[in-house]
Amino acid sequence: MIEAILRLAEDNLAYAEALVNDIDDSQMAQQPEKLVNHPAWTLGHLVVSQDFALQLLEAPSAADPSWVRLFGSGGSPTDDRQNFPGKAELVAALRMEHEKVAAAFKANFEKRAGSPNPFEPLLLRFPTVGDLVLHLMTTHEAAHLGQLTAWRRMKELPQVSPAPRTPPPAPAPIEAPALPAAAASK
Repeated sequence: MIEAILRLAEDNLAYAEALVNDIDDSQMAQQPEKLVNHPAWTLGHLVVSQDFALQLLEAPSAADPSWVRLFGSGGSPTDDRQNFPGKAELVAALRMEHEKVAAAFKANFEKRAGSPNPFEPLLLRFPTVGDLVLHLMTTHEAAHLGQLTAWRRMKELPQVSPAPRTPPPAPAPIEAPALPAAAASK
């Protein structure tokens, strides 16, 4: 199960990179038709969200505190490009956070999963640390990638897909146990 979750998170990262790959850095804070969550804010928000997952997994935080203020929930993105880090820095930070979360997830998820969620605003939806970490690694990130897809459509950019990856190894075939001779003759 852990490997399956890590593959989903890896796919989200690949999709995020594909969604911004062809966007010029100068366009990263544009808000077409008042679409507030532009690519720069979305990538930064995903970075601090992954960092929150790190903290829930009792791993050291890696995010710059100024990023938490700029990209945290409840923030109000502006279209001033100078307010946000460059695209290359945002993508590199997201990649780094994903790597750190994957390592922390492998090391600590099992022992932390059943702990009570300490983040009260999401306590009813996600009662345990495990619930919240899985949400941050998968559905939360995918929802924001959907916003990037909508942004691309408003900018009339082509659809993109993550680069194909090597499929996981096939599981070993399960062999049925041999029936005793008496049972086989009936």
